[in-house]
Amino acid sequence: MVTEPTFRPLNPDAADLVPDGLFEASELARFARPAHKSGAEPTALLERLTTHRGTLVPGHTYLDTIGTCRICERPGGGFRAPLCAQTLTYCHRCLAVAVDGLPNMAATLTRATARATVAVRALADDEFGGAAFVESQLSTIHADPQLPVLPADIDRRLLLRIAITRGQLPWTHILIDAGLADNGVRLSRGTVLKAADGHLCLSLQEKSGRRLLRPLRHRSHARTPVPVRQTVEP
Repeated sequence: MVTEPTFRPLNPDAADLVPDGLFEASELARFARPAHKSGAEPTALLERLTTHRGTLVPGHTYLDTIGTCRICERPGGGFRAPLCAQTLTYCHRCLAVAVDGLPNMAATLTRATARATVAVRALADDEFGGAAFVESQLSTIHADPQLPVLPADIDRRLLLRIAITRGQLPWTHILIDAGLADNGVRLSRGTVLKAADGHLCLSLQEKSGRRLLRPLRHRSHARTPVPVRQTVEP
């Protein structure tokens, strides 16, 4: 009989940084540390070679020391970065899932979209001045080197990135549902706006039209039969 590994919860200090219910237990299992694990990994080598640290935190200095990951409490590599005045330690697993986001293992995108909407709203407030942003901007943590942030701020920004599945979600829907695009989202084909019935419209005219037609959709209509013209052969 094969026993599935049990997973420890997140570092309590890190778990308190994100909105309640952001992660379900099955989602935490994707990156939380197992309570027990046989064998050992070449941690020092993996931490030194990971490229995800440089993607998320450009200009960092790797210290070549092994400490405790601030998110999952696995062994992780320590580094310094201009955006924070203190030494930071994150393991290569947490950095990797922060770059790509949690994989969507469900049959639909409903849960992943709901989780991402909460995370996008929080990230917009913390990191983008309350403004909408595009998915590609998640690749790098943004902070003013002249105003260094606390390690806990970096923890939160990484966890919120982990919550956002990449490359699969309806980003325009997420921005609108997060309250970041009340006046629509400008795309190359026009400005997308959300109608009262949830439909995304490509113009103000289409939105107004759907508003006028909305009451009609709740009425039952009997189809008018179309008369059939009979042709009589001479």
